[in-house]
Amino acid sequence: MIGWYVHHHGHGHLRRMIAVLPHLDDDVIVFSSLPRPSALPTPRSGSVTWVQLEPDTAPGVDPADPTAGGSLHWVPTNITGHAQRLATIAGYAPELTAMVVDVSCEVAMLSRLLGLRVVVVAQAGERTDVAHRRCFELAEAIIVPLPAPTVRTGQAYAAAVPHAFRFSATTRFTGGISATRPVPSEGARAGCLLLGSRGGSTLDGDAFAALRAGSRHSWSAVGLDDATWTADILPRLRAARVVLSNAGLGAIADVMSARTPAIFVPQTRPFGEQDANGVLLRTLGFPVLAGSDVGPDLDDVLAEAADREFPWEAWQIGGAAERAAEVIDGVSQPPTRVAGGAGRSLAAPSAASPTGPSTPPSTPTPTPTAASVPGD
Repeated sequence: MIGWYVHHHGHGHLRRMIAVLPHLDDDVIVFSSLPRPSALPTPRSGSVTWVQLEPDTAPGVDPADPTAGGSLHWVPTNITGHAQRLATIAGYAPELTAMVVDVSCEVAMLSRLLGLRVVVVAQAGERTDVAHRRCFELAEAIIVPLPAPTVRTGQAYAAAVPHAFRFSATTRFTGGISATRPVPSEGARAGCLLLGSRGGSTLDGDAFAALRAGSRHSWSAVGLDDATWTADILPRLRAARVVLSNAGLGAIADVMSARTPAIFVPQTRPFGEQDANGVLLRTLGFPVLAGSDVGPDLDDVLAEAADREFPWEAWQIGGAAERAAEVIDGVSQPPTRVAGGAGRSLAAPSAASPTGPSTPPSTPTPTPTAASVPGD
């Protein structure tokens, strides 16, 4: 049985799991602060159990020593919910063979201490701090839901995803993972769509109002808040002529799946995640705009984006969820080990999977940074 920890910040972690679940060959227990979605797919050979965890924050309570002196990301000593959620996970450990962690260094470390094989989902950004390093070191496999680097893009990747190269022996670039399934577009596309983020965004209600007031285009919006979010986002994306989107991995993959012309606007995130995504998008030929440039005078920029050709295949979303499932199943059901055998053994990647350079071009070693991020 596979455990899967889903971080509660934003929609992307949940939607990534939803995309991968149907391709797994085992039962899955999901751990998250989020409530169970009304529509949740099941593995092709198994069932899904949802365990809702206690919040790891408390209203009006300032967390005490949340980073343990900079060694971890979120381990407050005065919030009982934090202890309760980890104890809940530990209680299920004897039933599990592996744990997928998307994302939490603390849950990854706990899982390995409990004797579980760990698959870590790694995002872009400056994740070279001590907690991330320990997390990546203990992982049996690291899934990076980004297109594989090439010789041409290697330098940008070395800056945007340095940890993927440092731990190249266990890292697998799967391509962008989308929970949507592309369908032929029906009817003409019209208007602009603003795609916000539950994780916090400058693409909010105020930005939407300003765009509508000052633009000659018609505007609609998804994800400005929980009230405007819909899990069935593909029809909205396919109906729009152009999308102004945040640069989270889930949003990017959904836009690529819909093949709707888009401009991506990186949002402020821990470890510079969306800024790093923006670097990769720009390197691959997709338009990226700074948040400070979003305003009612974007009409010409949007019209240009709507008419340009996009390198959709560059984000490698085709088969990405299947490639992630292959990695997870390989860790959960590894080949039989011989007595005294050395090292880890993963299922071999399929020949059709994206590959990239095992080492990056020469680049300066980034300075490790630490951040206090609940659950990350």
